[in-house]
Formats: sequence, C-alpha cells, structure tokens
Amino acid sequence: MRHDPRLHALIFLLALPLAAPASAAATDLFLSEIVEGSSNNKAVEIYNGTGAPVDLAAGGYTLQFYFNGGTTANFNLALSGTLADGEAFVIAPGNANATILAAADQVSGTSWFNGDDAIVLRKGGDLLDVAGQIGVDPGSQWGTGLASTADNTIRRKASVCAGDTDGSDAFDPAIEWDGYATDTFDGLGSHSASCGGGGLPTDPAAAGSASPASLAAGDSTLLTVTVTPGANPASTGITVTADLAAIGGAATQAFHDDGTNGDATAGDLTFSWQATVDAATPAGPATLPVAIADAEGRSGATSIALSVVARVDIAEIQGTGVGSPLPVGTEVVTEGIVTARRANGYFIQSAIGDEDGDPATAEGLFVFTNAAPPADAAVGNRLRVAGRVTQFSRTPHGFPLTQLGNSTLTVLATGQSLPPAVVLDDTVLAPEVPLSALGRYQGMRVQLPAGKVVGPTNAFGDFHVTLPQTPRPAREPGIAALDAVPLPPGNNIPVFDRNPERLRVESRGLEDGTALYVDAGTWSKAWKASCITTAATSPC
Repeated sequence: MRHDPRLHALIFLLALPLAAPASAAATDLFLSEIVEGSSNNKAVEIYNGTGAPVDLAAGGYTLQFYFNGGTTANFNLALSGTLADGEAFVIAPGNANATILAAADQVSGTSWFNGDDAIVLRKGGDLLDVAGQIGVDPGSQWGTGLASTADNTIRRKASVCAGDTDGSDAFDPAIEWDGYATDTFDGLGSHSASCGGGGLPTDPAAAGSASPASLAAGDSTLLTVTVTPGANPASTGITVTADLAAIGGAATQAFHDDGTNGDATAGDLTFSWQATVDAATPAGPATLPVAIADAEGRSGATSIALSVVARVDIAEIQGTGVGSPLPVGTEVVTEGIVTARRANGYFIQSAIGDEDGDPATAEGLFVFTNAAPPADAAVGNRLRVAGRVTQFSRTPHGFPLTQLGNSTLTVLATGQSLPPAVVLDDTVLAPEVPLSALGRYQGMRVQLPAGKVVGPTNAFGDFHVTLPQTPRPAREPGIAALDAVPLPPGNNIPVFDRNPERLRVESRGLEDGTALYVDAGTWSKAWKASCITTAATSPC
C-alpha cells in the first residue's frame, strides 16, 4: 500500500501505564517494540531505561513516519505525558483493535506506517532512534522471516540499551530485534533491558517446599529451595543452608544443586536435601528457616513448612459406628494397598497381617483426589498416604463416608496381592439389621455370592440387590430413618427403616466400569465389588 502523505490531528491520551522494570540504565529513550499487523493493527512502543522519569512534552519528544522512501517526515506526533523509569509508552492509531488500544498511552490518527516505511523517534530535533532507513524504499519490508517489518511484531532484544541514531545507515532487523508472528500483542506495554551497567543491586531470593509436606515421624521428605539469583552483578557461588533442628536434623544443613542428596537436576538453581524426620519428633507443624548467600556478599532468607502427623492404621481412622472417631480435619499418615480407582479418588485397604483384628472396624478407606487419581495410585501398589480426615454424604440424611482429602502419597511397593473380598451374608443384609451394619466394611473389597435385583436400573447403571432368599422389599410408610424432619412432641409418625436388606450396586462406580442394565427379578452369582454402597451407607 502506498501512502497519501497526510497529517492526522486527532490526538488523545489514555491513562494506562504499563511497566516492566529495567535492569540497566540507558542514556535516553529508544524504540522497544513495533507492531505491523493485519488491517489497522499497528503500534509503536518506547522504553525508558534512563533511571529517571521523562517528561515527554517538556523534552520535545516526537514520533515520525517516513513513507515510501521519503526524506521528509509525512507523520509527526508530539508525545506528551510522563514516562517513568522502567516503563514502556505505547502509541497507536485510533482504528487499531481493542487489544492494542487497551495498551495504548497515546492515540493519534488512522493512517499509519507499513512495512516499507521508516519510523523515527526524535528529541527536540535530534534523532534518537530509527527503525528502517530514511530515504530508502526496500520494496515491501526490511528483513526476512519473522524478523522483518511487514506483517510481524518486532521487539528490541534485551541486550540493546540505546537507539540507532543514524537514519541513513542500512537496517537489518535481525541484528537488534526479535521477530514474532502477525498480530502478536502479548508483550505490548512492557519491556526489559539487561545490558548491564546501571541497575541497582538486588539480593538473592528463594522459595522453599517439602514433598511430602505432611509425614509421620521417622519418614523421609525431599526439601527443596528454588533460588532467584541477585542482580547487578549477577550472583555467583550461591549457597543454601537450612536449620533442621525442628525435625531432629543439623542446625546448618547444606543443600545441594549437583544432582546428589535428592537433587533432581544439577545447576538448575533448585537446591535439595533428602531429610528424615527423627522418630522422636512430636506431632505438629514445623518451620525450617533457610539462608541463601552469594559470593558477592549478599544474602536472602525463606523457610520450609511441613507437618509432622500421627501414623495410624486405617481401622483407627474408620473406628466403629457412624463416622470417624477422629475430628474432621485431623492430619494423619496411614498405609494400605490400592484396591480400586474412581474418577475422583482411589481406595486403599490394610494388607493381610496389618488388620486390627476387630470385626467391627472397617479396614478400607477412600482417598478423595477431586480429579483423576495419580498414576502412582495404581491397583496393587502399597502406599503411604498423608491427608486430612473428611466426611462425605451423598445426601444430607445419609450415613457419612470417612475419607482422606488434601492428600499426598509415597509408593512403598508395587504388584502387591489384593486383600481377599469379604463375603456378605444375612448378618449385614437383612430386614432387621441396624442401618449401620455395613459400616464395618466401608471402603473394603466385598463379594455377594448370589443376588437378586429388586428394582429398576437408573440412568447411571445403578441398581439394588438382596440376598436370593430375601423377600422383595417395598417402601414402607413413615419418615425415612436419618431424615432430619422436626416433629412436634408426642408425634407418633412411623419411621421407615430404608430397607437395610438392600445393597446398592454402582456398575459404573469404578474406573473404566461398564454400565449394567438389568431388570428387577434378575438373579446373578458372585457379585464382586471393591467398595460397598447401600441405602444406609454413603457411596464409595
């Protein structure tokens, strides 16, 4: 497109400063980004790395465009406003798109440059910077590929801290500019320069973490500290030490960034130490102070937070009766073998020999992960799981399911044999048993040698079964047990026992489950499941 050299006088300011800190001082302003996009999507960015604010109007700063190889500016825009040190100033045409205009600090005109037009920044008549070559028409653009002036965004390299003050010299964008695809606007309004020499010194900084962050006394955890080096000059000889006395370790423990002592990758500025919590460490939160230092005499500090929690068996978490004997929110560490996976968690069960011997306590537990469980929670893996005790009920009047939330895991062994399934009989599936009878098997693998379907299958593939000899149950009159319905004193409304002889089967309840649609009255042998669900218990 050839330009009609016209001056467009519509000018207004948008008060939207967009800044990025500079790490070096420049002698004056310079061009830092040029957008030559589709249609009218154009913009020019100017950067201030001088170390002081600049009054654009008082300094006589002007943006100029030289169209089609001309030697006289066809577009002259006096800049106004104050440009703070380290900030970028964006100028755009009034017909640019909304993204560009949102980043603009000054807007002027509608007929702007193309890829073959020189762009000049002046101060009181002195040329400070030029993109292109005044008096030369390159055809369609300067440069090639992305590092070219047509249909691209070009951004000044971080190592450049001064403009090109010779408008007549040859221009190759690749030397000082990085190129980006058409309509790239994500960097518009911010710029950084790292050529050195003028920035203020900064101290090294860091962030620490523990994995796992909740563990029992005697367990191990990987402590890591990720360091951001100091600048001006850049940090060298970085060291990281931590006070591990709170968990029974050394008071000045050195961390490593050399691929040893638990460090994953040498030289990546993540310093590590594989720590073991002393067996005598009391339960509770612990904060480990961390000190960072460099060879330039600067220092920084952070800390690592972790929790030492009680190691308990699954049966201790489940307890007897309804709910857990442990308060909701209690942090615990337990162990078990993964027996099944759901879309939002997985089941663990005590290994053979680890049971407490009490038939009234369940040996299974659901670990809620909210999303798909991690790959390490594979069926047959023995895990050490740290988490918080929580309760879940399908409905407000259902029995609560005890589970662990906010969990982390450690794989102790793979390919373990699964605990045998418990055979269900009329001691837990019968019209007169307590509603909580099945609670002793919560989260465990169970088997029903034979069953009879006693109701229709719903849209999710769920249905109810009873033992073959059990008469088909019906909804009896009265308020359902567990319904929180306030009744006046002396009211004798009967209570419906919710048919504890029924067992709910969720055919799609486990990962990769296939929906079964069966008719009432259907008989089947050897119903097997990795968890139990009834009208009297919450879903697994």
